[in-house]
Amino acid sequence: MEEKFEVSDILTGRPDREISDKEKDCYDMLEKLGIYYERVEFNIFPETLEDLSKSDEKLKMPGIKNLMFKTKNGSQFFLLVLARNEKLDIKEFRVKHGIPKIEMAKDSDLENILNTHSGAVSITELMYDKDNKIKLFIDEKLLEEEYMRFHPNENLSTVKIKMKDFKEKLIPYLEHEINIL
Repeated sequence: MEEKFEVSDILTGRPDREISDKEKDCYDMLEKLGIYYERVEFNIFPETLEDLSKSDEKLKMPGIKNLMFKTKNGSQFFLLVLARNEKLDIKEFRVKHGIPKIEMAKDSDLENILNTHSGAVSITELMYDKDNKIKLFIDEKLLEEEYMRFHPNENLSTVKIKMKDFKEKLIPYLEHEINIL
């Protein structure tokens, strides 16, 4: 029988369970920066929009999606963060920002640059982009919210922090400028 997706109640502090080195990196960074966070955990990887909406309800905020693109020749990379229900017009994005044709980044790109895999891309993984290969774009509407949410470098939980901490502490620490999507 297939396991049913479940979301915890709101939790604070790092997990009591064993966590990966990547997840530890994220919690270490948040604590080093003095950023208060709340989180929810999942029993299994979320696979449907229904699963994802359960975490949205617990966090009391809309879902987001992180899309990683690259130019055809692989010379530029772009992390786009937008509301899950927003449609992205790639052609409009490219024209607005003067970007040549782009394609989704490959799993090998995600692994090599962000130490991650498809389905688990998170803004906090920019900590691994030491060469600043990735240009970050965030939907302006998200930046107007009270909170920002992200996976703590693994997709078995979601963390939320105050937008003020996101803009004033986390982004400067990650050394990636926010470009408006």
